[in-house]
Amino acid sequence: MRLLHVASIETEVFRAVDEGQKSFQFPLAQILSMAEDKDPLKSARGDFYHQGVITKLFPSNNTGVVRTENGRELTFSYELVILVGEAKSPLDLHVGEGVGYDLGWTSAGLRITKIKTYPKSDVDGSVPGSEGQPG
Repeated sequence: MRLLHVASIETEVFRAVDEGQKSFQFPLAQILSMAEDKDPLKSARGDFYHQGVITKLFPSNNTGVVRTENGRELTFSYELVILVGEAKSPLDLHVGEGVGYDLGWTSAGLRITKIKTYPKSDVDGSVPGSEGQPG
Protein backbone atom coordinates (compact mmCIF):
# COMPACT_ATOMS: atom_id res chain seq x y z
CA MET A 1 0.00 0.00 0.00
CA ARG A 2 1.34 3.41 -0.93
CA LEU A 3 0.05 6.34 1.13
CA LEU A 4 -0.90 9.44 -0.78
CA HIS A 5 -1.88 11.81 2.01
CA VAL A 6 -0.95 12.16 5.67
CA ALA A 7 -2.63 14.64 8.02
CA SER A 8 -0.62 16.96 10.23
CA ILE A 9 0.72 15.80 13.57
CA GLU A 10 -1.06 18.59 15.47
CA THR A 11 -4.39 16.76 15.07
CA GLU A 12 -3.05 13.84 17.18
CA VAL A 13 -4.61 11.51 14.61
CA PHE A 14 -2.76 9.80 11.78
CA ARG A 15 -4.87 9.89 8.63
CA ALA A 16 -3.87 8.42 5.33
CA VAL A 17 -5.45 7.73 1.96
CA ASP A 18 -4.18 4.87 -0.19
CA GLU A 19 -4.14 4.66 -3.99
CA GLY A 20 -7.70 3.29 -4.05
CA GLN A 21 -8.89 6.37 -2.12
CA LYS A 22 -9.58 4.24 0.95
CA SER A 23 -9.13 6.30 4.12
CA PHE A 24 -7.34 5.10 7.27
CA GLN A 25 -7.28 6.76 10.67
CA PHE A 26 -5.28 5.78 13.79
CA PRO A 27 -4.55 7.58 17.07
CA LEU A 28 -1.07 9.09 16.78
CA ALA A 29 -0.12 7.76 20.25
CA GLN A 30 -0.78 4.21 19.02
CA ILE A 31 1.42 4.73 15.96
CA LEU A 32 4.25 6.16 18.06
CA SER A 33 4.11 3.37 20.65
CA MET A 34 4.24 0.76 17.86
CA ALA A 35 7.32 2.49 16.45
CA GLU A 36 9.03 2.52 19.86
CA ASP A 37 8.36 -1.18 20.44
CA LYS A 38 9.83 -2.16 17.07
CA ASP A 39 13.06 -0.12 17.24
CA PRO A 40 15.71 -2.44 15.74
CA LEU A 41 18.53 -0.66 17.57
CA LYS A 42 17.21 -1.35 21.08
CA SER A 43 18.93 -4.08 23.05
CA ALA A 44 17.04 -6.84 24.82
CA ARG A 45 17.24 -4.69 27.97
CA GLY A 46 15.45 -1.81 26.25
CA ASP A 47 18.38 0.58 25.91
CA PHE A 48 20.72 1.43 23.07
CA TYR A 49 23.95 -0.10 24.41
CA HIS A 50 25.76 -3.06 22.89
CA GLN A 51 25.57 -6.04 25.26
CA GLY A 52 28.49 -8.05 26.62
CA VAL A 53 30.02 -9.75 29.64
CA ILE A 54 33.06 -8.70 31.64
CA THR A 55 35.57 -11.54 31.20
CA LYS A 56 38.75 -10.13 32.76
CA LEU A 57 39.68 -7.38 35.21
CA PHE A 58 43.26 -6.28 35.82
CA PRO A 59 43.24 -3.84 38.78
CA SER A 60 47.04 -3.65 38.80
CA ASN A 61 47.00 -2.38 35.19
CA ASN A 62 43.68 -0.47 35.55
CA THR A 63 42.20 -2.33 32.57
CA GLY A 64 39.48 -4.84 31.83
CA VAL A 65 38.03 -6.92 28.98
CA VAL A 66 34.43 -7.31 27.80
CA ARG A 67 33.37 -10.16 25.51
CA THR A 68 30.82 -8.96 22.96
CA GLU A 69 27.73 -10.87 21.86
CA ASN A 70 29.63 -12.14 18.82
CA GLY A 71 32.64 -13.31 20.87
CA ARG A 72 35.09 -10.49 20.24
CA GLU A 73 37.05 -9.25 23.26
CA LEU A 74 37.36 -5.49 23.70
CA THR A 75 39.42 -3.71 26.33
CA PHE A 76 38.74 -0.69 28.50
CA SER A 77 40.82 1.47 30.80
CA TYR A 78 39.62 2.30 34.32
CA GLU A 79 40.81 5.89 33.86
CA LEU A 80 39.05 6.49 30.54
CA VAL A 81 35.80 4.53 30.81
CA ILE A 82 32.61 6.34 31.81
CA LEU A 83 30.46 4.28 34.20
CA VAL A 84 26.66 4.50 34.03
CA GLY A 85 24.15 2.59 36.12
CA GLU A 86 24.72 0.60 39.30
CA ALA A 87 28.54 0.67 39.42
CA LYS A 88 29.99 3.95 40.63
CA SER A 89 33.64 2.88 40.44
CA PRO A 90 35.62 0.37 38.36
CA LEU A 91 36.13 -1.53 41.63
CA ASP A 92 32.37 -2.26 41.60
CA LEU A 93 32.72 -4.28 38.36
CA HIS A 94 32.87 -8.09 38.53
CA VAL A 95 33.98 -10.85 36.15
CA GLY A 96 30.91 -12.53 34.65
CA GLU A 97 28.74 -9.43 35.02
CA GLY A 98 26.52 -8.58 32.05
CA VAL A 99 26.99 -4.98 30.92
CA GLY A 100 26.02 -2.57 28.20
CA TYR A 101 28.85 -0.75 26.48
CA ASP A 102 29.65 1.91 23.92
CA LEU A 103 32.74 2.09 21.72
CA GLY A 104 35.08 4.84 20.67
CA TRP A 105 38.36 5.32 18.86
CA THR A 106 41.33 6.15 21.07
CA SER A 107 45.02 6.56 20.31
CA ALA A 108 45.31 2.83 21.10
CA GLY A 109 42.53 1.89 18.66
CA LEU A 110 38.94 0.77 19.22
CA ARG A 111 38.15 0.69 22.95
CA ILE A 112 35.15 0.61 25.24
CA THR A 113 34.47 4.18 26.33
CA LYS A 114 31.27 3.72 28.35
CA ILE A 115 29.98 0.84 30.47
CA LYS A 116 26.44 0.56 31.78
CA THR A 117 25.83 -1.83 34.66
CA TYR A 118 22.40 -3.13 35.53
CA PRO A 119 20.66 -4.00 38.80
CA LYS A 120 21.42 -7.60 39.77
CA SER A 121 17.76 -8.63 39.32
CA ASP A 122 17.88 -7.38 35.69
CA VAL A 123 20.99 -9.40 34.89
CA ASP A 124 20.15 -12.87 36.20
CA GLY A 125 16.39 -12.63 36.57
CA SER A 126 16.50 -13.31 40.33
CA VAL A 127 15.95 -11.16 43.35
CA PRO A 128 19.15 -10.36 45.32
CA GLY A 129 19.16 -11.97 48.74
CA SER A 130 16.90 -14.87 47.74
CA GLU A 131 17.89 -18.38 48.78
CA GLY A 132 20.97 -19.67 46.97
CA GLN A 133 21.78 -16.25 45.55
CA PRO A 134 24.54 -13.93 46.75
CA GLY A 135 23.47 -10.61 48.15
